[in-house]
Amino acid sequence: MSSVHLNRIANFFIIAMGLQSYAQASETVDVNLSVSLVQEDNINRGFFENDVHEDQVAQFAAGLKTELEIDRLSAFFISVEYIDRSYSDYDKLSSSQFSGRVDYVFQTGYRFSNPTYTISFSIDESDYDSELRDSTTLSLSAKMLKRFTTKIKLSAGMALIEREADTNVFDIETTRWFALVDYSITPKWSLYASAALLDGGSVSTITTTDPDLLAQQIGYATINEADAAGALLPDDAFGGAAAGQFAYQNNAETTVLELGTNYLLASRQSLDFSLQTVSTSLDTGLEYDNFLLQLSYLARF
Repeated sequence: MSSVHLNRIANFFIIAMGLQSYAQASETVDVNLSVSLVQEDNINRGFFENDVHEDQVAQFAAGLKTELEIDRLSAFFISVEYIDRSYSDYDKLSSSQFSGRVDYVFQTGYRFSNPTYTISFSIDESDYDSELRDSTTLSLSAKMLKRFTTKIKLSAGMALIEREADTNVFDIETTRWFALVDYSITPKWSLYASAALLDGGSVSTITTTDPDLLAQQIGYATINEADAAGALLPDDAFGGAAAGQFAYQNNAETTVLELGTNYLLASRQSLDFSLQTVSTSLDTGLEYDNFLLQLSYLARF
């Protein structure tokens, strides 16, 4: 493991211990900690077999969350979080992220069946080892949660996401629609399934040493539009121009399906396992798939 990764892990535990001490001193603040291992099959969103790269990701997260109650039916939740992602092979994709989020949560009545509504705003500041990817992301979302029984609940909503990066390639605007159903099998064990549809910018990295061949493979309109907007650049995360690696932005529709399970280990501690499939298609007919497996330890103090 490289010294950069060791430093990232050390920084995470320093932050985690500091947040835990803060939580013990304040009864109104929750500390959230998580450690995740992820296997991702197509990290560069490649369309062709020789462009597809896989990698393993270690993710560490630590955050604070507090509630500001307005009345019995509404409240604000304010949270901050630090997330560190370390890639095993393609380490320039590794990043540190600081996030701030405000949720306004309210109900229209006191009955168990009354839905809960959430309006959220968040800002993420991400620092990558790749020069292309440093960015600020703003998100505005609305969600409704409905409890059907003590075991089954459904949530659905939409989000508007805007990412402003240091390069035009990763300047992305996305609309996301999503739904999630959660089923409690026992007091300790639950299953969940979700689906999301994303419409907007997407970034892929492709291998080429011939710009004309690239345009022919992807589509002249897509490549020419990306090139004219400065959204076609050598991708330093995969070796750059010397390795014939170019990142380009395209307009795409993406479907994300997820199935997972959560098991409560102890009070406020759990293990979570999920698998996710991602299918993306362009107007030109090109498609790519991605597959992710994630195992997480979650804790709250």
